[in-house]
Amino acid sequence: MLTDLMESVIQRRPERLHGLLSGYERREVRNAHFPAIMPGSREVQGIIYTGLSQQEIHRLDTYESNYYIRRTVSVKCEQTFRTCEAYIWRPDLRHLLGDCDWDYQAWVTKHYS
Repeated sequence: MLTDLMESVIQRRPERLHGLLSGYERREVRNAHFPAIMPGSREVQGIIYTGLSQQEIHRLDTYESNYYIRRTVSVKCEQTFRTCEAYIWRPDLRHLLGDCDWDYQAWVTKHYS
């Protein structure tokens, strides 16, 4: 999630780290402006937000809707692994996914330019 979007959802700018999630892939969602992370054979680069309160996590759960399941994952951050939670696309909604990987740069250009 982009930092500006995260700030809008939880009403503050949390600390963040860059991470790499192995064994997953990020796919486009048909007719939507957001991606899906699902189990796969690739790696997903992303941001780890730290120090979130239970109230902030509840806000994120509400924002992410019923398309996702929040799961505990292991993310490589710098030279170590961290246990984190990620919003993973529900397997029963796989039919809503496109055939292509989600292109972050194309999305930023389209929605933030």
